[in-house]
Amino acid sequence: MRAGAFALVATLLLAAPARAHGPFHELIAAANERVAREPGNPAPLVARAELYRQHGDFEAALADLGEAARLAPNDDTVDLLRGRTLVDAHRPQLAMTFLDRYVARHPDEPAALLERARGHEAMAARQAAADDHERALLLLPHPTPDHYLRRMRAQLAAGRNEAALGGLDEAIARLGPIASLELPAIELELEAHRWAEALARLDRLAAQSPRKETFLARRGEILARAGRREEARRAFRAALEAVAALPPPLRTTAAVVELEAKLRQKLRAPRR
Repeated sequence: MRAGAFALVATLLLAAPARAHGPFHELIAAANERVAREPGNPAPLVARAELYRQHGDFEAALADLGEAARLAPNDDTVDLLRGRTLVDAHRPQLAMTFLDRYVARHPDEPAALLERARGHEAMAARQAAADDHERALLLLPHPTPDHYLRRMRAQLAAGRNEAALGGLDEAIARLGPIASLELPAIELELEAHRWAEALARLDRLAAQSPRKETFLARRGEILARAGRREEARRAFRAALEAVAALPPPLRTTAAVVELEAKLRQKLRAPRR
């Protein structure tokens, strides 16, 4: 595999950044053997650089990427890989030199925008990070909940709270009412004192769950924050009833015991 396929190798590495499996010394030994077996091929160097990056040996990774760039001078994908490695190495200013150059040439590549967003975040450039996340989400063909949550966090850091909530609704419409998306949406509704909207989201989650005690307790907390104290007490009592209906093995778990104690404490609190 020569320089023409280097971009494909790098793209696959960027698309699947999971940790390599197996002891590092065995993986690096195999990578060293392949580099020696295929002199002049940048792909083994890129693969070994990824192993070094995952292991935290950033200087070795950057050395391999530099050699890969020398072998494939017409393939600029190494800029993207260098940028990612430098962000991991806590050198975001230098990383941006490579990431900006790559994005300028490939403005519609979501992986590049996401990597540059990481660089902006490392430099506390919150507005620029949010911009890159928003652009990347428009371009990703199959975004995951994590992509949406990363955008949400960037938007919140940039003070774009309404955009963050709207983005979660977009994700829910596309992926369904997933708890990891609905729960932060509930928190944003509560921050804006939109009690009815928060309760509606909570009810959607509760409808999907066979166990109701946690949702009823949370419902009581929201009603209490909204000043609807009698309704809150009814929700807390309903949560206690749901706890009492659990089979003994579930009712005696630490989490349920703690929840029951918390509910009883709330019901003992004086009415105002």
